[in-house]
Amino acid sequence: NRTARLNAAEHGCSCQMQTSATLFFGCGRLVARFSYNKVNAYNVYVRRHLPFDNSVYRRHALRQLDIIRTSAHLLFAKFQRHVDKVARETRTMFGSTANQPENLQALLSELTLITQQVEIAGTVLLGRINTVIDLS
Repeated sequence: NRTARLNAAEHGCSCQMQTSATLFFGCGRLVARFSYNKVNAYNVYVRRHLPFDNSVYRRHALRQLDIIRTSAHLLFAKFQRHVDKVARETRTMFGSTANQPENLQALLSELTLITQQVEIAGTVLLGRINTVIDLS
């Protein structure tokens, strides 16, 4: 903008920003000096695509997979502790002669089946995570 005025006309300053090399501004005891130099653009190059550094995303994904693997391992261990606790409580609950042992066996076998299914799911999940990590 070659006609921009830096100060209002009522102050009597008619400095033009593009033609003056050095401008001074003051306010009370403070003074600021701005020196402008003309810049000639010789060539402009516009990129269509920025370079893609795949290693940054790979490291981030590997960190996330490691967090998932650790969380899954902790979750399955917590589940196993809970199943063990339920099995113990079930055994104490069915310990009296009034309760039928076949009910205890049915409940314990169901807990064992659930535990096996969760272990299979955990093994599959951790195996897939390890496969992805090993590919990188």
